[in-house]
Amino acid sequence: GWATVCVDDRDLVAACEAAAASDVERLSAAARDEAAKALERRGLTTDGVDVLTRRRAHELKVELALPDAVTDAQADAIAVAVADRLRAVEPTIAVIDVCRA
Repeated sequence: GWATVCVDDRDLVAACEAAAASDVERLSAAARDEAAKALERRGLTTDGVDVLTRRRAHELKVELALPDAVTDAQADAIAVAVADRLRAVEPTIAVIDVCRA
């Protein structure tokens, strides 16, 4: 998945920069779903779960927002689950960097 932007009379460079900075919603939705499932498996609330993904070349940067009650160890395990799910959706991505927002 890649971000897309429609260009009309705007500056092409500005449109490319906007696309590069935008969220890849299809991947964010998959990551959000996996994070919610991982929280539910741990008996934790899914309130406040959000994901923002940005693709750059062969890398995917993922910002994962989790409830405050989630410990660092739990967040690490959830990040691994999210990365695994994204790799299943987009196996050609060489690097998937998941960080807590």
